[in-house]
Amino acid sequence: MPVAVISLKEGYDLESMFIESILKDKLAKYEIPAYYYFVDGVLKTKNGKIDKKRIRGNLENQKECI
Repeated sequence: MPVAVISLKEGYDLESMFIESILKDKLAKYEIPAYYYFVDGVLKTKNGKIDKKRIRGNLENQKECI
């Protein structure tokens, strides 16, 4: 199930409904994220790459709390 993790620049505001309306025109139905997570910052590795493993781990922890 696709999930979107979104980090906004300071001073910007965005809603998941707006994002979904844009994606419906650009992606296939199965590619549209089921959940949108807005975060303060994206976790990165020592090399500056996005740390997908840590992000997935954080999302799993959030799901357990819900």
